[in-house]
Amino acid sequence: MIRRFSALLSAVLLAVVSCGDPIGGQEGGLTIVVDKVQIESDGRDAATFRIMRGDVEVSTEAEMGSVFFKNVADDTRLPRYSKSFTSIADGEYEFVGIYNGEETVNSVKIKSVNRADYEVFHRNVAIFKLTGTWCVNCPRMTAALHSLEGDAADHSIVLACHSEEKGHPFHVPYNGTDLASSVFLQMGETAAAYPTNCYDMVSLNTSSSTVTIVDEIMERRVNSPANVGVRISSVGLEGNSVKVSASVKASAAGTYDMVCVLVADNLKYEGGYTDNDENLYSNVVLAVSGDNFLTYRAASAFDLAKDAEYDRDFEFAFESVPSESILENMRAVVLVHRKNADGKSEVNNCAECGYGETLDYRYN
Repeated sequence: MIRRFSALLSAVLLAVVSCGDPIGGQEGGLTIVVDKVQIESDGRDAATFRIMRGDVEVSTEAEMGSVFFKNVADDTRLPRYSKSFTSIADGEYEFVGIYNGEETVNSVKIKSVNRADYEVFHRNVAIFKLTGTWCVNCPRMTAALHSLEGDAADHSIVLACHSEEKGHPFHVPYNGTDLASSVFLQMGETAAAYPTNCYDMVSLNTSSSTVTIVDEIMERRVNSPANVGVRISSVGLEGNSVKVSASVKASAAGTYDMVCVLVADNLKYEGGYTDNDENLYSNVVLAVSGDNFLTYRAASAFDLAKDAEYDRDFEFAFESVPSESILENMRAVVLVHRKNADGKSEVNNCAECGYGETLDYRYN
C-alpha cells in the first residue's frame, strides 16, 4: 500500500511539473522552448522562444547577438535580436534555435490560425516606384524590386511612375506635372528624392534594400488588411481603345473609390539607366483612368455594404491601335482607395490582370 501511494504521488508531482514547463524542453544539449503553441494569424499575437542549456537560459539580452531562431521549412531565420514569431498566414511552423553556431537538439511547432477573421481577401500592396530614366541611382531600386520573391512578391504590385519631361515616351501627365512628382506632392513632399518607393500612398522610403522593402510590405499587410477583393472580368481592345471591366466586393462595409491603370513591361528606351543590358523598362505606367489614381475622390466614391459588389468599366483611348508587342506586355491594375481611421486616403487593395485575361476574387 505504501509503495502504491508513493508511485501515485510521484506521478502527480510529475504531471504538475510538466504542466508548468515551457513547451519543447529536453535533456541533453541545447533545447528550444516556446511560451505558446498556437497564435492568431493577425501579425501581432506572438510566440516567444528561449534557448536553454539545462535549466539555464542562454538566449539572454546580453547573448542575443549570438542567438538565432530558424524556420525549418524554408531555412530562414527570424530577424537578428528577435525572439518572437508572428504570422498573417494560417499554417504550422517549426523552429529550431541556434546559439554560437550550435543548433538545438529539438524543435518546436507553432500553429497559426483564424486568418479569415482578420482578412477575407488576398491583399496586394501597391508600390509606387518613383524613378526616372535619367536617374543614375534608380536601377538599384529596380533591381531590389526585381529580386522580391515568395510571399513579398505575391503580395505586392509595382507601378513605375516616371519623372520625365513632356515628349518622353514614359511621360504621363497628371495634375499638371508627371506621375512621380504628383506622388511626392500628394504625400505633402515638395522636395523629390529619386529613387523612392511609396507604399499604398501612405509611406515613402528611399531605401533600395530588399529587406527594407519586404518589411514595408509586411507593415502594410499587418496594419491595413484588405476590406475588399478585386475581380477583373475583361481586358480587351475595341478599335483604338483598351477597355477594362472590374468589380470590387467588400468584406467590411465602407466607402471606397476605384481607379484603373495600364502598365507595360519590356519597354525599350535607349540612353537611360537600367538594371539590365537591353535598355528595357518594366512596370511602366502608360495611362491612368482618372484623377483618383493617387487618392480617394468623393466625386467617384461609392458605398458598399458587407458582401456587396460594385462594378466599374474603364476605357483608355490611344491615338492609334497599340502594337501587338505592347498588348502582349500590358497589364491592367485596379486600385481601391478608402479613407483610414485618421481620415487619410490609402490604397486598401489592388489587383492586376494581363491583356486578354481575367482575374477572379482571391481569398485567404
